[in-house]
Amino acid sequence: MLYNIDRAIILLYLEKKSYLQISEIMGITEKNVSVKLVRIKDKLRTLLLA
Repeated sequence: MLYNIDRAIILLYLEKKSYLQISEIMGITEKNVSVKLVRIKDKLRTLLLA
């Protein structure tokens, strides 16, 4: 299960928002968006393969 902030980030990513746009919307840095997306993708991959 994903945390609410992770859900919001992945939804924005799927809506083709840039890292800059996501960072502005979420109030976090672009680097943090990048790190979170890698971790979210890994978590989703794990959940789907379980």
